[in-house]
Amino acid sequence: MIWHAFRAHNIPEELVTWVKILYQNTTSKVKTTAGISDSFPITIGVHQGSVLSPLLFILVMNCILKGNPQPAPWTLLHADDIMVADQSKSSLEIKVQSWKNLLQKYGLGLNIKKTEFLSTDSTEGPTHIDGIKLKKCEDFKYLRSIISSNVELAKEINNRISSCWNK
Repeated sequence: MIWHAFRAHNIPEELVTWVKILYQNTTSKVKTTAGISDSFPITIGVHQGSVLSPLLFILVMNCILKGNPQPAPWTLLHADDIMVADQSKSSLEIKVQSWKNLLQKYGLGLNIKKTEFLSTDSTEGPTHIDGIKLKKCEDFKYLRSIISSNVELAKEINNRISSCWNK
């Protein structure tokens, strides 16, 4: 997908070749309290800690976004987080399922275990994706702002005040 994203953005082939060289025969080791692991190959994804990785991820996500018709503010992306909003639970489930399918099409995945939903309707039942019940949260932090299910601003105001004190 990375190479497709390069070409979709008209990146010169010479640069594609240079980045491919960086990704050939890549191995890694893991350092733990027990010591350093044996070397193992890295064959998928972007390299953790590489200064090039954020740019590669942005190029790939930009290609994926061309397949997603939902504009902001209903779909917001920041780094590797996606926030999807809707006015009804059924429409939200459809949108999240579409994102899951779209990401899979490009070799990426939506981590259902980390996926949460927030509803301002306290009587609303659970939300499911692929038959898996999503965790319902009362508060949701996105880009340092707290969004509460009760639509009150008290937690957000306290969050901003404490952020100022921590600087």
